[in-house]
Amino acid sequence: MTTDIILRLLDERLSPEAAAWLEAERKALNDLAIVLPQLARRMGREPLGGGRVDVGDAHVDLAAWRLCDAAGYVLIAGTEATPEQLVDLYLHGDMEERTIVLRSMAFLPVTDATIRLLGEVQRTNTGAHVEAGALDSNLASLALDAGQLERDDYDRLVLK
Repeated sequence: MTTDIILRLLDERLSPEAAAWLEAERKALNDLAIVLPQLARRMGREPLGGGRVDVGDAHVDLAAWRLCDAAGYVLIAGTEATPEQLVDLYLHGDMEERTIVLRSMAFLPVTDATIRLLGEVQRTNTGAHVEAGALDSNLASLALDAGQLERDDYDRLVLK
């Protein structure tokens, strides 16, 4: 359901070339470590739009997302990336790739990877990462409610 919402918004905004490339990548299910670095250039960094979306317990402000973030989520969800893969993509990614992974986490189940990446967000001074991990969705609250994020860690993240 979430992927359908994101794909509909992308269909309205992507160029025919970008849409064709994304569709080919979705079918090929290539290695995310190879595909993710291409997203900002191929999809663009323009705003996705769409406003606030509520899917299950997740509340996400898609107005903060960019086209490359949305395409990244579609590919991450399509490949069913493991928590370990998501952490690896984040740790080895550049600024854009880290933002894409963090925004995608909002629609994925809360796991140990979520807690690890929220810890990385708490330690960073990169505004885009703080926004993607803690402000553009209720991911931190979901992790707290699931009993996986300690209250002190949540408080430090909120204060950031």
